[in-house]
Amino acid sequence: MRSFCCGRSAPLVLAGTLLLGGCYAYTPLAADRPVPAMVVEATLNDRGRAAMENNIGSGTLTVLGDVETISDSTFVLRMRRTVTLDQTSVPWAGEAVTFRTDYVRSFRQRSFSSGRTVLLVGTATVGAVAFVSAGLNGFLLGSGGSPSSGGDGNHTN
Repeated sequence: MRSFCCGRSAPLVLAGTLLLGGCYAYTPLAADRPVPAMVVEATLNDRGRAAMENNIGSGTLTVLGDVETISDSTFVLRMRRTVTLDQTSVPWAGEAVTFRTDYVRSFRQRSFSSGRTVLLVGTATVGAVAFVSAGLNGFLLGSGGSPSSGGDGNHTN
């Protein structure tokens, strides 16, 4: 009998977790500015990159986070990650960082993507069916090993 170990399914769980981000897309902001609790990606301008270097690191192109507060001249993000000019992604743990609005070239908001979700669900379904089929096939057909001892009673010495 073939046993199924969580070690074999761990890559599938990891892949599924990573792909969940595929259900969302970043689109231009629908309003003229973000509102509290909105998840946004802000692309910094050159002045913003230089001014915020001590707070968020050098060469930061975009910042992603949850808008905590916003005024006419500043906004506070609970940081999720930054992306540098060379496309290195740096994770954050929700630290609050204050930005001036004139440091931002553009805002994009995270929004649900039905097309990406359909693609993700379809791909996950095909993968799950293939995984289960391969497992059942091995279980029903055996592992291909040698027959068990105990035999048929015909022993030669």
